[in-house]
Amino acid sequence: LLVSAVCLAGLGYLGQQELRRAQEHRWQQRAAADRGNFSAELAALKKAHEIEPKNFETTYKIGEMLRGQSWLANYDFKERAEEAMSWFKRGMELNRYDAYNHMRTGMCLDWIGRTEEADPYFQRAGELDPNGFYLVAHLGWHQINRGNWERAKTYFERSLDLTTVPYVPNPLAGSYLEIVKQRLAEAAPAK
Repeated sequence: LLVSAVCLAGLGYLGQQELRRAQEHRWQQRAAADRGNFSAELAALKKAHEIEPKNFETTYKIGEMLRGQSWLANYDFKERAEEAMSWFKRGMELNRYDAYNHMRTGMCLDWIGRTEEADPYFQRAGELDPNGFYLVAHLGWHQINRGNWERAKTYFERSLDLTTVPYVPNPLAGSYLEIVKQRLAEAAPAK
């Protein structure tokens, strides 16, 4: 009788968890179907988060959507960036080993003119993913915002070196590296 009660309680718990996961999945699917409709997609992702608040991937998606909207430079770009950072912070709390929440927070801070505050976020992102070519390219991007052209060049070159698979494009590092080289050449004293 005791074993049966424990098994029934376990089945009830697992059933409830599966139902919650199915509801979250349904809202994530709705968000995917609404891609391109910012308000509907955001609402669906927030509903998925409401159902499962411990899914760090959902918090990242919400933050990334808001960051992208901020970068459209509408009148509310600062508010969107602040809201995005609050979602990235939730993601950091849920998964402290994910570098992208740190990187995107730093990008938001750079975007709204708080570049000094962005440094520790980029530093932490670099510690968490020191060999990710995409992240290293963003470390270079941050150095451009800081006006550190030589350091930016180092990061972009490293990012290109980390791109070892020939079919994986790395246009971010390649494009910015050319800009940085041109800027450094213009700043070099004439001989």
